[in-house]
Amino acid sequence: VVSPTDHNHTVRVSGNSMNNAKPVPIENGDYVLVKEQNKAEDHDIVVASLNDPSPRATVKRLRLSANRRIQLRPESLDPGIQNDPAYEREYIKEEVQINGVVEAVFKKKQ
Repeated sequence: VVSPTDHNHTVRVSGNSMNNAKPVPIENGDYVLVKEQNKAEDHDIVVASLNDPSPRATVKRLRLSANRRIQLRPESLDPGIQNDPAYEREYIKEEVQINGVVEAVFKKKQ
């Protein structure tokens, strides 16, 4: 149920970094319904922006560690993505902006 008081929007996904996400794979060209919020729980799939020299948004699984660090983890069948050491990186809170939590996946038209 989408509440009329929630701020939601859709985002078109580009790439295969979440094509093995559970319960629904998020594939290149799919759309995700995002509930806009700046906080998320451990294991949520989020849309996040990285505060670095080339700001960009990404859709990943949020992992929160005990030392208050953040990981943005892919869930992909692509070995190149699975083995990319960049996804082991831990960020401090100030390096990541949570833009929202994925609420639903709309599959691309075949």
